[in-house]
Amino acid sequence: MAADMVIQAEFTLFTVTISANFVRRKVTIGKMAPTIRELKNLPNKLNRLENIPFEKILS
Repeated sequence: MAADMVIQAEFTLFTVTISANFVRRKVTIGKMAPTIRELKNLPNKLNRLENIPFEKILS
């Protein structure tokens, strides 16, 4: 159980790092800083793109 939580935490951190890099790259290309609201919506957008529950990834 604890191992699963560690894996999930690491996976979440990994996803957040990727999205942060993606935002930075997008900002560089777009020459326009994203708003706070856009940054807060990013996890929701990622979840919609994945369509795979964390439980399936972990099992």
